[in-house]
Amino acid sequence: MSTLLIHSARQLLTLRGGPGPRRGPELNQLQIIGDGAVLIEDGIIREVGPTRRLENLNAARKAREISAAGRVVMPGLVDCHTHLISGPSLLTEGGGSLPPHAPIDARTMLANVPYVREATSKRLMAEAVNALRRCLSYGTTTIEAKSGYGLNASTELKILRVLTALGDAPITIVPTFSAAQVVPPEFEDRAGDYLEWLRSDLLPAVHKRGLARFVHASCDLGAFSAAQLRPFLDSAHALGLPLKLSLSRYGPAGGAELFRDHSFTSADHLDYLNEDGIVRIAESGTIAVLTPAASFFLGGRQHAPARALIDRGVPIALATNYSRVTCPTYNMQLAIFLACHRNGLNAAEAVTAATINSAHALKLGHRCGSIEEGKQADLIILGVGDYRELAYEFGVNLVDVT
Repeated sequence: MSTLLIHSARQLLTLRGGPGPRRGPELNQLQIIGDGAVLIEDGIIREVGPTRRLENLNAARKAREISAAGRVVMPGLVDCHTHLISGPSLLTEGGGSLPPHAPIDARTMLANVPYVREATSKRLMAEAVNALRRCLSYGTTTIEAKSGYGLNASTELKILRVLTALGDAPITIVPTFSAAQVVPPEFEDRAGDYLEWLRSDLLPAVHKRGLARFVHASCDLGAFSAAQLRPFLDSAHALGLPLKLSLSRYGPAGGAELFRDHSFTSADHLDYLNEDGIVRIAESGTIAVLTPAASFFLGGRQHAPARALIDRGVPIALATNYSRVTCPTYNMQLAIFLACHRNGLNAAEAVTAATINSAHALKLGHRCGSIEEGKQADLIILGVGDYRELAYEFGVNLVDVT
């Protein structure tokens, strides 16, 4: 048995709490233990508490030790919305290209679709592994990864197979089928035909092979309308696949009506979400995923109405929306910083949103997102003595150890 004792943390952020995502005032309850310690056996958290108590346990006496003296220990960060396999940067040879100063919208991703279609599984896996190493170095221990840069049967299945083959070590990967984002060139001006093909052909194939834990669709400018998406969402629901919805990233595109008829695990982006959308999300119990780094990269002045969502009792989560095309950052620390400075969250709310609530946005709140007995020992040690530095310092990596 492998035993590890992390001890003497100046602040141990446990985020202990109830079984569901945190709402309202609960977002501020980090359940901090001063001079805290964590005892880990074979990768599972066994004891959490003050260092003095844990050091006296029999199991701790033979444990390998890591001193976190003067530092913060907290749950690993959970990135619940990424496009891990999205091809190269548009600036590099082999990547797609855009006209100078072209606006970034839902169709921008089409620039890299040819590359991803032509790339071998081996190449896509190597690129994904490289990105995952960087994610780990910045403290991300669980990541959702969407398909969507293939938009045909062979490439969408190829992406999902690569994501599945990557497994859960050392970083937990949650694959999501995300072909309902934009119309591919071969279906130009035939959005209905494309969605019907997805619904009747590709979606059942993905489900039969067990390649996705979620189905994601986009109701946005340059993507699909609520009316167009409804049959596709109905079919995904009938197959028992949990749903995720992106809406209102590039402009007010409606979509709130979908919450009347469908249950979504999360609603993502939300930059142009209006009052009706806020009410619908609140009534549905859906988790609202903020992607402030994506908003920053777009250069827009519109930001998701986080405070209005919190005031309505909506649980808030954070994600990077990492993509080599539309949001080239895998740094969840940056997402925390921007959520505080652009969306009006305080440091405690942002930490909760980036850990336990993001875990619930992936239906993994029982496994990760907090430091509690029986959960995976997904932890990070920050090289600072106060977690609030995450909302203060930026452009640096505060993680000492993942």
